[in-house]
Amino acid sequence: MTTAWPAIPAGRCRIGRVVGIVLALLVGLMPRLGVRAQTVPVTLRDHDLVAFVGGGSWVAMEKDGSVETLLTLAHLGQHVRFRNLAWEGDTAAARPRELNFPTLTQQLAELGITVVFAQWGVAESTAGERGRAAFRAAVESSVAEIQRQVPRVVLVTPPPFETKPPPLPDATAANSALARYAAELREVAAAKGCGLVDLQEVFSQRVSPEPLTHDGRERTPYGHQRLAAAWVRALGRADWAEAAERPGFWTRPDVIRVREAVRAKNRLWFDSWRPMNWAFLNGDRTEQLFSRDPVDPKVRRFLAEMEGYGPLLKEAETRVQSAVAQGEWGGWR
Repeated sequence: MTTAWPAIPAGRCRIGRVVGIVLALLVGLMPRLGVRAQTVPVTLRDHDLVAFVGGGSWVAMEKDGSVETLLTLAHLGQHVRFRNLAWEGDTAAARPRELNFPTLTQQLAELGITVVFAQWGVAESTAGERGRAAFRAAVESSVAEIQRQVPRVVLVTPPPFETKPPPLPDATAANSALARYAAELREVAAAKGCGLVDLQEVFSQRVSPEPLTHDGRERTPYGHQRLAAAWVRALGRADWAEAAERPGFWTRPDVIRVREAVRAKNRLWFDSWRPMNWAFLNGDRTEQLFSRDPVDPKVRRFLAEMEGYGPLLKEAETRVQSAVAQGEWGGWR
């Protein structure tokens, strides 16, 4: 037996539809009126497992380690961990992978990710105004896809390109386009209930005393350090941002120990989730001799070797926490 929903008077239905239409129009007009919709505050909780999703600049961020180091220090005692899922060439619309490579949502589920930081727009902004609508649609689709698995999503706007002396090109036009794409990220973040780390706004308002990039885009070590400070500032940790911007912070022995432990862990993680011989591991060459034991072809020895990364990563995480515990952090905040 089914139970019918109670009838709603026709007049009330019409009023509800009118209210809905008015609200939708107001949301659509807010950006045009210069009113910024509110995003969700960004807070990392105890034992969060954070994923970074983006393109090549975030692969470089993983290798440098400064951002993750400062995020770790800014959440002392919370045991927040990080997994970088960025890949060179990834965009909001496309994440091309080899045959049988897990999808992003499959990886988020398998890892048990609780928060996703995502950045798109650097590559897409080269399409200029004609590509904005498609970019907006791709971001909305990607956010919806991620939120079905991980509700807590934070969009990160890309910082501006840096203008360098000739013969490198002036970045003014590129930055104008990038700013418009960053605006789309802000609007999607508000509409989808995401958090926002607005690196575009932070770096647009500050003049750096030293070069942030080698070529206008690829960050110097100093550029990664400033990126880390901007990131934790956006997360409400101005104390750690100010500490990281003081002379001598990044050359402190305890900070160096944490950063080197983070980088060693990231190297293991990179090799475990992006193995060089994916075709032999789970792609289209799993029947080749190289993929199997020479004595017993039924044994997939490559799979067994890859499973050994799990314990190694746990040990690496322990070394990160040990390095953090050995530091003296009170006087720097």
